[in-house]
Parts: sequence; structure tokens; C-alpha cells
Amino acid sequence: KALRQPLDLVIATPGRLIDHLEADRMAMFRLETLIIDEADRM
Repeated sequence: KALRQPLDLVIATPGRLIDHLEADRMAMFRLETLIIDEADRM
């Protein structure tokens, strides 16, 4: 539920971020900063 609120900052691994976006559990329309953890494994 909290992920549907406007977010200022998201820290996530690529896989979990994609999971949340594909399941429409996350709203990123006002996101200011995105930090990708484990991006070196992409």
C-alpha cells in the first residue's frame, strides 16, 4: 500500500523493482531519486 503513494526516493535491486512495476504495486510518477543496488550484475 505504501508503495502506491508518491515516492521521493527508491532503493531497490533491479529484479525487485521490475517485479513491483510489472505488478502495478509501485507509483513512480513523482520519483526524484532512484538508486539501483547490485546494478553491476545487470
